[in-house]
Amino acid sequence: MKYINFIATYSCTDYRGNLKKDAAEAKDLKFFSLDDLQENINPPEVVIIKAFLESDLM
Repeated sequence: MKYINFIATYSCTDYRGNLKKDAAEAKDLKFFSLDDLQENINPPEVVIIKAFLESDLM
């Protein structure tokens, strides 16, 4: 069996409303400060987060 990771990355600077978790997709849903990210992030996502932090997109 072959698996393919598809990762979508979004940056939000203005958010209103409430987060709504889809129980079939996630155990928890919340915002994190970029200085306080969880340690157990999926390795392919760490690569994307690091690239974003090093870019001029912030």
